[in-house]
Amino acid sequence: MAAFIYDEVRLFLVCMLVGAALGLFYDGIRIVRMLFHHRDILVDMEDLFFWFFTAWIVFRTLFAYNQGVLRGYAFLGLFFGFLLYALTISRLLLKMAVWIVPYWQRG
Repeated sequence: MAAFIYDEVRLFLVCMLVGAALGLFYDGIRIVRMLFHHRDILVDMEDLFFWFFTAWIVFRTLFAYNQGVLRGYAFLGLFFGFLLYALTISRLLLKMAVWIVPYWQRG
């Protein structure tokens, strides 16, 4: 029984990490958009790629850690990981990017 609970907690924590990593990946896309002007169609294609990539990563994570079984707490872990990242590191990263990008574009 304890091993089962350990596996469930591990899945939740891994999903939190994956959620944060996906947030970091999307922030990378946002910073590239700050650096280079994009047409609307390219922004749409980037977002579509991001969501396909997200679906693939979530599928691979659930398959690797839970034999592909969908669990509500796994999706909560993804959400909380992304939310924790968005409220902490993402804010700092984007503030730094807003400060640095104009200097990068001039150089």
